[in-house]
Amino acid sequence: MPVYFEVDDMIRKMRESFREMQRISLPFSSSQLFPIDLENREKKLILKADIPGLNKKDITVKATPTELMISAKSSQEIRKESGNYLRQERKSRQFKRILNLPSEINPDKIIAKYQNGVLVIEMEKMKDIFKRDVNIE
Repeated sequence: MPVYFEVDDMIRKMRESFREMQRISLPFSSSQLFPIDLENREKKLILKADIPGLNKKDITVKATPTELMISAKSSQEIRKESGNYLRQERKSRQFKRILNLPSEINPDKIIAKYQNGVLVIEMEKMKDIFKRDVNIE
């Protein structure tokens, strides 16, 4: 077996291990995860995520050819004074979601838009590098 395939297999096993560790150690329940739709088209993947109540500067999107990570962090401070009473509250939330993609994508060809609480990410699929058949003599 060529070294490339051995290294590729080792990397795949490491990713699976890390995913399993993340799944087990998530600090929040699945009810706090934001819902997504993932559409698999011929030349691209389109992800739609409902993440209301944020500014686009609060959202981070990172990608590898096989995974997409969406994270967000926001905080808000509320201060109210009325007579002798002072009320000051801080509200903070953060979340992260890592998705295994059904097709390899080109991380350099991603378009992300956030409008009205919906994040839309378009990812161009990689061209199949194993497309050509090799004639064996």
